[in-house]
Parts: sequence; C-alpha cells; structure tokens
Amino acid sequence: MYLKKLATLFPLALALALGLMIFGGQQTQAAGPWYVSMTGNDENDCLSPATACLTLQAAINKASSGDTVNVEAGVYPHAGVVTVNKTLTLKGAQAGFDARVRFDPESTLENSGGLYVTANDVVIDGFTIQNSTSGAFTGYGIALGAGTSGAHVINNIIQNNIVGLGLSNHPSGTQAEVQYNVFRNNTQPGPASGHGIYTDQFVAGVGGVEDVLIANNNFETDEVSAANTFGIGISNTGAAPFTALQIHNNKFDSVSLNSRGMYFFGTESSSIKSNSIRNKTNYAIRFLGGNDKITIECNTILESNRGIHVSAGVNSNITVKDNNIAGNLTSGLEVAAGTYTGVLNAENNWWNSPTGPTTPTNPGGTGDKIIDPDGVVDFTPFRTALIDDSDEDGVLDPCDVGCPAPSVCGCGIPETDGDGDGVPDCIDNCPAQMNPGQEDADEDGVGDACDNCAGPNPSQVDTDGDGFPDECDNCPSEPNPSQVDFDLDGIGDACDAEQGHPTMKDQCKDGGWERFILPRRFKNQGDCIQYLNTGK
Repeated sequence: MYLKKLATLFPLALALALGLMIFGGQQTQAAGPWYVSMTGNDENDCLSPATACLTLQAAINKASSGDTVNVEAGVYPHAGVVTVNKTLTLKGAQAGFDARVRFDPESTLENSGGLYVTANDVVIDGFTIQNSTSGAFTGYGIALGAGTSGAHVINNIIQNNIVGLGLSNHPSGTQAEVQYNVFRNNTQPGPASGHGIYTDQFVAGVGGVEDVLIANNNFETDEVSAANTFGIGISNTGAAPFTALQIHNNKFDSVSLNSRGMYFFGTESSSIKSNSIRNKTNYAIRFLGGNDKITIECNTILESNRGIHVSAGVNSNITVKDNNIAGNLTSGLEVAAGTYTGVLNAENNWWNSPTGPTTPTNPGGTGDKIIDPDGVVDFTPFRTALIDDSDEDGVLDPCDVGCPAPSVCGCGIPETDGDGDGVPDCIDNCPAQMNPGQEDADEDGVGDACDNCAGPNPSQVDTDGDGFPDECDNCPSEPNPSQVDFDLDGIGDACDAEQGHPTMKDQCKDGGWERFILPRRFKNQGDCIQYLNTGK
C-alpha cells in the first residue's frame, strides 16, 4: 500500500471534535457580522470590533448559518479542534488578498487539532493556519469533513501542520474551490505527513470526491532535511472513483529530500493543466492504478527525477499533450510494464531537444527519456522547439487560445483590486493600502504606503521585533524601540559596546559635551573639541 490509510483517524477526529464544541446555552438570534480580536472576551456580544469575542470558536457558536465572522490580525492559539458546524464565511485580516504575494498583518490560527469543517458551503478566506500537530485530532491545518461539499478555501497561508488540507467534496453538492493559497512545510510528524493536500476514501466519506478546482496555489517546502513531501495526494483505493478534479495553474517547488509533485489512485475525468512542477527528487506526476480519462496539458515539468510516471495498478486513457518536459534525470515519461491498457497519447510535447525524446523507437533522439517496455506510448509528432508563453501570463500558448488579450494577472484570472486604487492586486506594490501612483522611493519593490523603512528592505523583516525594520534599526539584533544612540555614532546603545566617545565636533556643541563620560568628563566645549583634534 502506497500510504497507510487513515481509516480510524477521521471517525476519532469527528467524535473528539463534536465533544469539544461549546454551544454556550441558547444561541443568540443576532444576525452578525461577528468579530474576534486579541483583546476580546467570549462573554461579549461579539457584534462589533469593540465588543469582539476572544476565540473563533465562541464566535462560531454564537453565529447562525449564512453569517460572517471577521477575525482581526493577531495570533489565536487553541488547544484542540476549532469546529465549523454551520455554513459561515470566516474572514481573516487578509481576506481577498492572494496569499502568494501579500504582506503582514495576518490573522493566525494555531489550533493544535486544526480547523474542522462539518458544514457545507463554508468559506475560509485570508488566514494563516499553522501548527496543527496533534494526530489524535485531525492533524490537518484544515479538514473538510467527510461528506461535506462546496467549501471555498481561498487566500490562506497553510503551513507547519502535519497535513495542510484534508479534501472532501460530496457529489451531491456544489464545486469546492481551493485557490490563491500557499501550502508550506506541512511536514510535522503524524499520519500522511508531508502533504499539502491529501484525500482518500476515508477522508472523503461515502460518495467520494467530485468537482473540485485546485488552482493558483503554491506548494512549497524549503526544509532541506524534510523527507517524503507531496504537493497533492489523491490516495483513493475505494470502489468509486474520484471525478472532475481540475488541478490548474499551480506551482510546485521544493528543496526537500524525496519530494513529489502529485499522485493519483482511483481518479477519473480530471485535468492537470498549466502547472509548473520542478525540482522533484522523486517524480512530478505519478499514477498508481484505477486512473482513467486524465488529461495532462500545458504543464512545465522540469528538473525532476521522473517527469510523469505510470508505475502501478491498471491505468487507461491518459493524454499527455503540449507540455514542456525537460531536464528530468531518469525519464520525462515512464510507463512500467503491465500498468497501462490502450495507447497513451503523448503527442506534441517538447522533450528538451529538437530531435525528440530518447527512446529506442526514436533513433537519434537526445531529449528526455521515454521508458516504455510495453510499447504503449505514442509520442509522434513531437515539438522541435520549446512551447512559448507569448503573453507571459503563465499559460503556454496552446492552452491560451481562449484568451488572446489576457489581463495583467494572467488568462482567466480576475484583476481583483482590494484597496480600490486602480492597480490590480497581482501587480500592486502595496495591495493593502491605496497608492495609485505606486510610489517606491527606495526601489525595494514595496510601495511607500506599505513600506516600514525609508531604505531598501524588500523583506520588511524586523528581526528583534522592536517596530523598526532591520534596514532602519540602529541595533537590529536587540530590541530597542527608543533607538537611543547616546554618542550619535549610528549604533544604538543596546548594541554599542563603547558608549560615550564623541566622534565629531558637532557632538560637542550646544551643550553636547556634557553628555559624554568617555574617555573622561569634559570641562567644556573646547575640551571636547580638543580631544577630537588631539586624542587627548
């Protein structure tokens, strides 16, 4: 078995989560919206920022289906599961802002058991969700409960959990959307650790998964020591296939050991389109049985060990077309013996050479290898040049025909403008504050309206947390919010090992000579200047 199944994990999680829900007596009839803040109190009415709840769970318990819960910026730790058992819209401080390009502040949920969704049509927008590390609960940053449908998980940073997102979408409901998120370093120890998104027949529940859009997300692992990482894992070995999955316009990158892009068991009638997958030490895309009617098109698959690998079980009707497949060490496409029925259409791909792929049936081909012991792959015609992205919108030209004039954000991507300044968020150097002129005096890529330092500091990092970013902090390694610099040498007193020496004549003027105790107490302004002139 490719992964140990989680047959007992979700029933246990459900029982525990339901047991932890606190309804707080008779539910209020107020219609919201509801508010949560770091200075709130769960005994408040939670109907305004001034009377906010302290915890998200308290606000959920007070709310009614159809309501909105607004969570102010801050860090919200919670021991156990936060359960969303009503159709609610949960909005963090970054609601509406693409997680791939934004800056602080964040509404950070640190639920040791994760955020557990047991209702349909729930929206989770604009949070950082991290540190779900208790495998006794769900272990997921967000777990869409078995049998639920219609969830929208958008604009979130989901990081440092056992698993980022547990996916479910029942066929009887509406489409689930997972868009504009960053899945990062979900590698904490526990069941299915290392997955950005994971599902199987137990996670999904009776009926399986159908009609899910996973688009415009980044899947990242920057932990070199992390082993066995996966962007997306569809591990369905149940009787019914998972269907109508659209995995489009995502980026998969990793520096970890034994990394993978995505894999599939028991999946049908789905598309893998316009993704960028690179640096996978194991594989970019893998099929492990029970897969049928899968289209892989317009992807960029670079510098992995294997690009596309059909490795186990029985698979059929896989189409691989119009992809750039280049620099993959072992193979660009590999179909293990006995794993495929029919002809695998792999026409019109770029194999990193105008001579086509390296394979015995293409003498003289020097591109990425096709390993095909059963002779099931049809790779001709092949492309003799790299497939272009003429408008540089992230979609290769063969898949861009429906968008001859793409927006600045790319083909089919809305030009959202959260701050209303006329500049789309995707190119706005300050998407949280109106700045129609895009002024950036220090040319660090961060607009002046958002920039926390007058000097170049694209990272906006404040290492010591004193409110002064490193590039503008006279002592970046030690908190010194006052920025006191007694001897005016540009080094804050908190970091200055030799305080009290004058370094310029102007420091001696206007009574400044009285401030120094080193190398001695000066008698007057002239004595101070004499020291600077003579060192005595």
